[in-house]
Amino acid sequence: MNQQTFAVTAVRIAKARVYLSPPVLAILERLQPRTGRSEWVFESPKRPGQPLEFLGKVGGDICRAVGFSFTPHDLRRTGATHLGRLHFRDEDIDRILNHNRRGVRAVYNLYDGDVEKQGALVAWGAHVEAITSGQPGDRLQAV
Repeated sequence: MNQQTFAVTAVRIAKARVYLSPPVLAILERLQPRTGRSEWVFESPKRPGQPLEFLGKVGGDICRAVGFSFTPHDLRRTGATHLGRLHFRDEDIDRILNHNRRGVRAVYNLYDGDVEKQGALVAWGAHVEAITSGQPGDRLQAV
């Protein structure tokens, strides 16, 4: 996999471009032999051609494996909280989470913030890698 962004075009959410940080690209490359035949990164084992839904059996399996329960929303909240702790701006975090802007900023500021989103997601990936490898990750600075 050599693409660093992908477009989210799900019916339930607004269109967005998601930057794939180096750790995410590495994970997707390892999964490619298992998932490369599908248009979905995680295809449902029970419904071929359809995406995997977290809250099904797989979500429960993951929660049992890690020893605690969580939802996809918990992961979003955790990521947003830690990006704030790493001193990234709320506006950039909102863009990463694909939150809609409102008011005058939504009408007049059409900048997509891709550079800032990329910087934040690279820092978050490095932070998670530092945590999972046992290295201190609190020294990371926002770009």
